[in-house]
Amino acid sequence: MKDVMRSERLLKSVSDAVRERIGATLAPDGLSILQLCIMLALREGRDETLTFKDIEKRLSVAQPTCSVAIRGLEEKGYVESDRVDWDRRSKSIVLTEKGEERTLRALRDMEAIDREAFSGMSGVERSLLIALLRKLYEGIS
Repeated sequence: MKDVMRSERLLKSVSDAVRERIGATLAPDGLSILQLCIMLALREGRDETLTFKDIEKRLSVAQPTCSVAIRGLEEKGYVESDRVDWDRRSKSIVLTEKGEERTLRALRDMEAIDREAFSGMSGVERSLLIALLRKLYEGIS
């Protein structure tokens, strides 16, 4: 039981450290990790029409939380929203050019954090760790 508690705390500590580092790269622009996740989802789904509800589902975020985050992105000029033709109550959302540029910068920042985090491991160790984390996740989800 002692090992389980240690592994749980260690996983949380790693997660918290990564979130803190990513958050620090977003803070100068007044962005949250949720807002970054929204921009990443929009970039990933850029070939389709995504509504607020689509984003809520993809990120498993409550409607009010998602709406506030998207409104903040709109105010900063990172996204634009518009009513959709098929449902007047729904709004589609897209990245602006400014949003695309900020998302790409965030991806570069996350890659740098990733490189730093894995710098003490060989390629084989990194691959093994990722495979084991996937297996762990699949086992509990």
